[in-house]
Parts: sequence; structure tokens; C-alpha cells
Amino acid sequence: MESSVKQGVGSFRAFITGALVGAGLALLFAPKAGVQLRGLLRNYVKRATQEFDETVDRGANMMVDTIDRGHEFLEKGKESVQQVRRHAKDFAEAGQNVVKTIKDG
Repeated sequence: MESSVKQGVGSFRAFITGALVGAGLALLFAPKAGVQLRGLLRNYVKRATQEFDETVDRGANMMVDTIDRGHEFLEKGKESVQQVRRHAKDFAEAGQNVVKTIKDG
């Protein structure tokens, strides 16, 4: 499951990179001085990349936390089922003992 998430993130990252390159090319043809425009593009790409990486990291951390909690709930559920089985077995044995005592009695 983790590899499919990484593939999705990689695809999304490629899409964003393509969009940024396209936006950069469009801005290159805008009526601004070349040096000023390149500075704006550099700052924009840097901020966008940082924000994207932070968002991906937060999402990945949230997913890992959710999976970990799911595993914890699963283990607690297994323990509960085992306890119920033990109690049911004890009750069944107690019932059999009562029936045997009544028959022998």
C-alpha cells in the first residue's frame, strides 16, 4: 500500500513540476525585465516546492499514524475475541459440570 502512495505522490509531483514549468514559460513572455522575472520565478518555485513537500510529508505522516492506530485496534479486537472464547469455554464447562452433577446426584 505504501508503494502505491509513493507512486501517486510521484505522479502528483511530476504534474506540479510540469505546471510550474508551464507557468514559468508563460511568465517569461510577460512584459517584465528578465532579471526581475527570473527572481520572481525562482522565489515562487522555491516556495511552492517547500509547501508541496511539507504537505506531502504531513499527509504521509497522517497516513502512517492512521495505519498504526488501525493495527492497534485490530490487536485489541483479537484480544477481546480470545477473552470471549475463554469465557464461553469456561461457561460451557461449568454448565456441563452442573448437568453431570444433577445426573449423578
